[in-house]
Amino acid sequence: MAQIAQSTPRRKAATTEVKQESTIEAFVTTVRKSGKDFYDRVYYGDVFPPTGSFQLSYARLLDLLTKRKVKRLILLSDGRSAIVEVPVENTESDFTTVTYDRRNTNIQYADEVPEWKMEKNRYYCELPGDVWEEGTLMEIIKRNQERRVYINGQMRIPYDSLLKLNEVRPELQVIDPGDAYVWLNQYSTQFLPIAGLLALRLVVGVGDWIMKRMGKQKKSAEEEIAEESVEDIVEKEIGKPLSRDAEKVIERNVGGHIDTEKEKKIERFTKRFMKRKK
Repeated sequence: MAQIAQSTPRRKAATTEVKQESTIEAFVTTVRKSGKDFYDRVYYGDVFPPTGSFQLSYARLLDLLTKRKVKRLILLSDGRSAIVEVPVENTESDFTTVTYDRRNTNIQYADEVPEWKMEKNRYYCELPGDVWEEGTLMEIIKRNQERRVYINGQMRIPYDSLLKLNEVRPELQVIDPGDAYVWLNQYSTQFLPIAGLLALRLVVGVGDWIMKRMGKQKKSAEEEIAEESVEDIVEKEIGKPLSRDAEKVIERNVGGHIDTEKEKKIERFTKRFMKRKK
């Protein structure tokens, strides 16, 4: 029983440490994700694939979609333009899955390979103003998606929905223009040096504050003289004319201006002081 009682606090402590570690890891993961999201929004051009100078007409786009030759359609500028990704021929299908149609052996069916295995050409396409009201684009995209129907009590894919050799299913990707910091992207080359200078100034200020807090502050000459006693000043000034700082301290301790009567008082005080020193 005593061993069980001792092991219970250890288990609780271990559980607490595990929870703390998981909390720290979750916090670090969240910070990294937030930083990456912010970077992607500022430098949104890095997220888009390179297009180059290739352009595609809207009519040719509809033709390629009908033939199931378009793998990805990236919509930009509130749906007014798009980047069209067309796989290179003979890189779309998995040839290990090729099957022949029973009624027509000239028709071959094959599954498409994962997108990351495809080699693709990219084209820039300007969409017409009534593309979404007219609806032809979305109709073709939906028609090319996989359909399943019940045939003889089983869920099957109809022949007209099966992918033939060198065919792919289109994917539609919409880029939200509000999710990109265009203004920061345009002026990032100016903000980065300014942010660097501000960060440097902050580091220097913090370092100076730490040095003042940890190190002993050096007093000025006036502060050192002000803390000295009259005896120390007189002993230091014997045999040479009084400095202005010494006069100020003596005035503060004796009172009045330094005149002939004042000099006599200082002389009497000096004699007593020297006798006491002897």
